[in-house]
Amino acid sequence: METLADETRTVRRTIRDLVAFFALPAIWMGHQTQELAESLADLLFNTLRLEFIYLCLRGSGHGQEIQVARTGRQPAAADGPRAAS
Repeated sequence: METLADETRTVRRTIRDLVAFFALPAIWMGHQTQELAESLADLLFNTLRLEFIYLCLRGSGHGQEIQVARTGRQPAAADGPRAAS
């Protein structure tokens, strides 16, 4: 059973994580799609304490996509925009 101190830490961490999510649009102003995908993957991976995350976003060109993956071992990003198959 969680103690009051543990619950307080959990609530504080959750509030801090929510603030980080709400700040994303301001942080992303002027950044490229690849940078957006990488920062979102990092934030989700660390905030949700996941073992694996994979994002696939549409690139700026027609038929391009941005792929980013994160695992518990090491970050892994795609080479860059690729044509969708």
